[in-house]
Amino acid sequence: MNIGIIISSNDAETCRIALQHAIFHLMQNDEVKVFFVDSGREYFQANSTKFNVSEEAEKFKQAGGLIYICDSKKKLEEYLKKYFVPLISNKTAVDISTNDEFRSIKFENIYIRNFM
Repeated sequence: MNIGIIISSNDAETCRIALQHAIFHLMQNDEVKVFFVDSGREYFQANSTKFNVSEEAEKFKQAGGLIYICDSKKKLEEYLKKYFVPLISNKTAVDISTNDEFRSIKFENIYIRNFM
């Protein structure tokens, strides 16, 4: 399955949970891409004494995951179109990237989840 994880928060706990979610899918032999957008682009600064986000990101990359830093929602939209279309329709990818209430969407062979 193709998995897309969108992280739009720099909260340490949210980032760590999202990355653990991504690592879980990698261990299931899924293809996983993590997209950091909005305040999520500061994930490397989100470390706290309780949640080590940098360490989780490094584990994810070492396990074969791919991380993309998106400067804007438009950039995220471009990445989604590039990596998930034609797996899903162009309209759906656009709706996902511009809807702030989006949480997750699943199709037969694709799953996208937004951690906000």
